[in-house]
Amino acid sequence: MSWRAWAVYDREAEECHRALPLREQYNWRGLILFVLIVALAGAYLWAVHFY
Repeated sequence: MSWRAWAVYDREAEECHRALPLREQYNWRGLILFVLIVALAGAYLWAVHFY
């Protein structure tokens, strides 16, 4: 595939992604899991450091 065709493919894929509703654009479960892990790790490090 030439670089121009690949650029068109990428642009159309991005436009399709943007057309999705917000709840379908992101993996919310993964994002919540990541935030939970970071919060638990931070709480653990804070507890170990101050106690």
